Order: sequence, then structure tokens, then C-alpha cells
Amino acid sequence: MFNNLTVVVMPEVPVLTGLQGRYRVGDTLNITCTARDARPPAILSFYVNGKLIHPGSGRVQELATTEGTYYGVYNTRSRLILPLSERHVPTITLECQGWVLTLETQIAATMEVNTARAFTSYFNTGAGTVVPCLASVLLIVAITHLLTTSS
Repeated sequence: MFNNLTVVVMPEVPVLTGLQGRYRVGDTLNITCTARDARPPAILSFYVNGKLIHPGSGRVQELATTEGTYYGVYNTRSRLILPLSERHVPTITLECQGWVLTLETQIAATMEVNTARAFTSYFNTGAGTVVPCLASVLLIVAITHLLTTSS
């Protein structure tokens, strides 16, 4: 009688690339998770704020599996593309899990998500961004000054 022996090599802790520390509502997360040197190739899953992002949702792209750093192991990569909305404020926690058979390794990151939108000044002088309310007040003050001084 013959028995099967399955050799399992756990991947290194997954690596997240493309992270920024801070995002705004309307930005799009574009994050790649890589699990290196696993046998068999790791299966990657993304979780956002504790909820699985289903691979068939159109937000997860499985990238090509490549050979690892030595014979018989593989590198697996997946990309998450997720538009950020008000429900992600004030923070979003992203987790990538790498599974090999029934064994799991993971990495998580938390990023800040802000609702404040800034816009370029009315005069497009390249002076950066200003808060909309302040820009309106300054414009009204300037117009009032021009009207009172030209009389």
C-alpha cells in the first residue's frame, strides 16, 4: 500500500504595496498583495473592515503566479481596486490573507480616510488649495473693498 506525502511550504508574511497613509472620499485604493515562496501556491483574500471582498466582485484581480526564489515554490499576487466612499470614514482597515491548504498567514494595515475636499483658489494662481468657505469669504471681502474704494 502506498501513502501520499504532501509537502507544504507556508508563504512569507504577505506584502502590501501601493499603500498611502491617508486617503479622501472619492480616491481609489489600488493595493497589491504578494505572498512569496509557497507550495502549493497561496490563495489570497482581501478583507476591508472585516468583510471579505469576493473574488468575483470585479474589485479583485488575480495576477500571474510566478516561480519563487527556489525550486518548487511560487509567488502569488492579487490586486484590490476599491473606490472609497463615506462609509470608509474615518479609517479603513485592509487585510490580506494567504492560504495554503488549511494554513493561513496575514497582514493588515489601517489607513485614514477624510471627507474634506479642498479646491484650487478662484484665481487659479497655483497657490495650492483653500477651504471653500474661506475662499468665499475672501472673495466677498475683496469685492466689497473694490466697490467701496472706487466710489
